[in-house]
Amino acid sequence: MADTSRTVNALYALLADNTTSKIKAQTLRDLLKSLTSGYGSLWIQHGTSPSGISIETYAKPMVGFTSSGISSGVTPVISTSTLIPEVDGVYDLFFQGSYAGSASQTFHFHARKNGVEIPGACCDRKLGVGGDVGSCSFELPVVLTSGVGVRLWLNADDSGKEVTPISGQLSLTRIG
Repeated sequence: MADTSRTVNALYALLADNTTSKIKAQTLRDLLKSLTSGYGSLWIQHGTSPSGISIETYAKPMVGFTSSGISSGVTPVISTSTLIPEVDGVYDLFFQGSYAGSASQTFHFHARKNGVEIPGACCDRKLGVGGDVGSCSFELPVVLTSGVGVRLWLNADDSGKEVTPISGQLSLTRIG
């Protein structure tokens, strides 16, 4: 029998009443699985080579994560830099990244689900004239649907700019 991670409402329905002693062992295993699963991450550490990410004024998917962290209930997909939850719920969405890029340019990072920007899941950073390394971060709870991926997108104030991810992580943790 496979243990199943369930939504909070599904758990309430299963555990609503035990006056007839109908709560089965499988229901209790599903409860434990639901309480201990729902996390995943992508990350890059010490990136140095140009990533080939050409940035425009319109948003483009951010790529460049090189590894996936531990996961359970969230599938990290390195090739598309996407995190896909396996269960509907409320998730803590966290992004932190440092990057080098074109001098005197403001870069805008934002998360999208199904290609639609998630309100509040964004940050901006302007690099100095020396083309220094900047960092940007955001964190907030978001409602996600099973199978609908979350990706980081990026754009700049001017066309034809470039970004090289140095270090960073994008993660989802189920909180409800």
